[in-house]
Amino acid sequence: MKRTTTPPACVARRRRITTFTSAPLLREFTWCGLLLLLALSLRFHTVFGSGSPLHVLRGLETQAVADSLASAGTFANPFRYETGPTAHLAPVYPLFLSGLELLFPDEADYEAAKQVVSAVAASLQYALLPLLAVAAGLPRRVGVIGALVAIGMFLLLPANVRPLETQGSWEHAWAALGIVALSILAASTFRQARFTTGRAAAWGVAWGIYLLLIPTMALVFLVWLTQLRIADCGLRISSGGVRNPQSTIDNPQSRGLAGPNRASGTHGKPGQTPAVRRWLRFAALSTACLLATLAPWTIRNWLVLGSPVWGRDNLGLELYVSNNDCAAATFAEMERSGCHARTHPNANPQEAAKIRAAGEIRYNQQRLREALAWVRAHPARFTGLTLERFALFWFPDVGRGAASYPLWAVTLAGFAGLILCYKENRLVAMSFGSLLLVYPLAYYFVQHFLRYRYPILWVSSLMTAYALTVAWQRFKAGPITS
Repeated sequence: MKRTTTPPACVARRRRITTFTSAPLLREFTWCGLLLLLALSLRFHTVFGSGSPLHVLRGLETQAVADSLASAGTFANPFRYETGPTAHLAPVYPLFLSGLELLFPDEADYEAAKQVVSAVAASLQYALLPLLAVAAGLPRRVGVIGALVAIGMFLLLPANVRPLETQGSWEHAWAALGIVALSILAASTFRQARFTTGRAAAWGVAWGIYLLLIPTMALVFLVWLTQLRIADCGLRISSGGVRNPQSTIDNPQSRGLAGPNRASGTHGKPGQTPAVRRWLRFAALSTACLLATLAPWTIRNWLVLGSPVWGRDNLGLELYVSNNDCAAATFAEMERSGCHARTHPNANPQEAAKIRAAGEIRYNQQRLREALAWVRAHPARFTGLTLERFALFWFPDVGRGAASYPLWAVTLAGFAGLILCYKENRLVAMSFGSLLLVYPLAYYFVQHFLRYRYPILWVSSLMTAYALTVAWQRFKAGPITS
């Protein structure tokens, strides 16, 4: 049998490929592992450091539905009072909590497990930032510094704020981890132009599951899908290249972001599918997979509640509670004034009785009509509440004195970093900027909670790291390597 030998040039080329792919990948995972250990150690101290016993917070809507699932097998009764089947919450997190309840029947064990997995989710989002930075064509150090900024910021915030990452009563820690993971998937798709059937299916299913966790991200899916088309058109920061000729960050990973021969729209091979048709096929398949993932929950709501709700049905209630004669910008103010107790079925048995009598869908439809009527009748008051909630979303008050300053500083520095990133890497800045622009829109119209900001807080930390990296580069006047 004739033996074949590999030409020396091919062997050398394979060695170079191995050297330049496996070694950097090992470095990324090393940094991720170190950041994960650091973040976990600090968050476990938050959970167990006080030494006080852990108690389940009853009366919260997510926990109430989880209790109903664990005890009766029904997705129902989100409030303190019985109201029947519900779509008040998206299904993923209550189902997850109910599974934990069945695994850990003891209440203290369940609460410990819930807080541990929430701490793991919060820590993982920071640990993945170096991978995200590399996937987006930024220097690795931007991701590392971004993770350290986020970890350090929470250490500087008041002690009563730190359980935001570990308490596990709501889904925000998992929502943050999910959008970081989806950002890595999006960045790799942008950079590599991998509009394959498998990538489209993965994109659609991943987003479908994510929207069953946090439906307010739905518009982000559509915006990012559009940006995939922009990326495929070869959007560049300056003519002839991805990097600005005056760029202060020299990062080899950012070169070639637009993909091979994007300008031609054919990926450099004659006879290949034109760019528009390739993107349309990707968009159609990913959207179909997303809708298929949402279908079981939508069908359940149609059969049980009488309406094909794909996410949550609580828009009317939340707008009504947040926009009325006694409304204030924050939940804390509403609770102190008694407005929450007068308007919300979790605190008012009369409102819960109305849900039982009319059904959840009709109740929310009625509350939506009332909220919109109040907005039309009180435009100045509604505008004032909206502007106050807008300010609180980005610059929340987390304590007395200077307690809020670390969060405010990261927010401002993050905006500055986003502007700098736009000058250097327009596509990446547009992706992060659209997330900051689109996701919060719904929260400007409802009562403010600090947890609403958390799923996108990492963007501010990452862009703060970018601003710090640029500032250091200009100070040192030397190249920044990954």
